[in-house]
Amino acid sequence: MNRILFLLLLIAGNCLGQKQVLSLDSCIQMTKQHYPLIRQNDLISEEALNAINNTNKNWLPHLSFISKAAYQSEVISFQGITFPHDSYITALDLEQSVYDGGENKHQKQLNRLNADGDHQKNQVELYKLIDRMNQLYSSILM
Repeated sequence: MNRILFLLLLIAGNCLGQKQVLSLDSCIQMTKQHYPLIRQNDLISEEALNAINNTNKNWLPHLSFISKAAYQSEVISFQGITFPHDSYITALDLEQSVYDGGENKHQKQLNRLNADGDHQKNQVELYKLIDRMNQLYSSILM
């Protein structure tokens, strides 16, 4: 009778108290989901896109306005002509790039390569983390 009761309790305990089994694949998957550097990949891509858009704006015309005022405490007179004590200078400058020698093209390529390098750096860090996860999992199994 005691043996039957013990077996029933053992079976009931196994059925009711089943625990979630963590495999190596599920641990790696959870690590990828919660690793902060993976979330940075979207930010890196967005930053590269913004840099490329800013580089494209170099082809737009640039308009600048410059104004300068000066006052002299003493002025000279020349053959009876006296000059005013204050002077004003204003300028309006419009610049348009016609040819840049491929500078914008190379700058866009550089932005893309930098973003790819940052993505690869994050992947290397992720592979290091997966390697540590494999070592930890195998040491637990041992």
